Amino acid sequence: MVVYRAPESRSPFLTSDEERQSFDFFLHQTRYRFPIDFTDPVLRAAHSDEGLARAIISFGALQQIYECGDDPSLLSPQGQFAMRQYGRALEKVRVWLGNGAKDLSLVCCLLFACFECIRGCRRAAVVHIKSGLDILLQCGEELAWDVVSRDTMISMFIRLDNQLVGLLGTSLSRTLKRDGERGSSILERVALGPNGEYVVQSLHGVLNSIFHDRLDMALIMEGHSPSVRPVDRRRTSRYLKEWHGRFVETISSPGLSRRYGTSYVGGQDPDIMRIWYIIGKMYVAVPPDGSEDAWDQFRPGFETIVSLVESYLLRTRFVIFIRANWPVWVN
Repeated sequence: MVVYRAPESRSPFLTSDEERQSFDFFLHQTRYRFPIDFTDPVLRAAHSDEGLARAIISFGALQQIYECGDDPSLLSPQGQFAMRQYGRALEKVRVWLGNGAKDLSLVCCLLFACFECIRGCRRAAVVHIKSGLDILLQCGEELAWDVVSRDTMISMFIRLDNQLVGLLGTSLSRTLKRDGERGSSILERVALGPNGEYVVQSLHGVLNSIFHDRLDMALIMEGHSPSVRPVDRRRTSRYLKEWHGRFVETISSPGLSRRYGTSYVGGQDPDIMRIWYIIGKMYVAVPPDGSEDAWDQFRPGFETIVSLVESYLLRTRFVIFIRANWPVWVN
């Protein structure tokens, strides 16, 4: 199979050594931490759009600090450079929104959310995630999807939401302190269009529904009203079983990955996918009012998870960062 790679030439908007170095870092390092269906079209678009090029430059500069430096407050010259480029990209997005260029704005919302996650600003990251979701919800049918495909963008926003709920234990409305808003899952709000089946049958989509259900149960215990419909456990179990069958079939025959799309393998590490499949089965099997002893039945599953994690860590670095593997910014 021939895999297309984005052109290696630089963007024409690079006018200084700092800009070229940061863009090149994204080109040769950061791009592989995102799905190829996202980075290749984004890099192509950066050759003709300055705002997107600035977003990439700022991201590359920040990741260099994160991986190679020690400047959490971004007070160094490189940290200040990253923030200036970030500010210039934000200004371009404001212009795009005024001119109706929502495809590019949607891509930058995702890049900005990841940028804020790297520098530890959770609330700012959530604001960008919500801005992207608003574009998806309000303008999804109007978008041309001429930068990144609809399925790829929905999949990535679902992973961001999973990260928010699964690891941080919060939702968009709760983090933004908007208690009147219903914190329903992205699966409910976005995956209802003609391509909804694609997302519903993906592992990320099923986990999104499960995580929101578990968050809701925790909030109910604290006296809050429910915000999402309870998970249909039989239906969710069926989706998990179907997903796993397709996953095993795809792993056994890599050529089938084109048939099922990027939700099933698409460059994602198989061990990570297996881990989350096991966790998903556990969550569905244990009732909301189940005792701690209910988890004892999954001892073999926990042992399998430990084994898979050890295998994964032997092959990769463990970095809290956005990654094509699941979760979104855990490498």
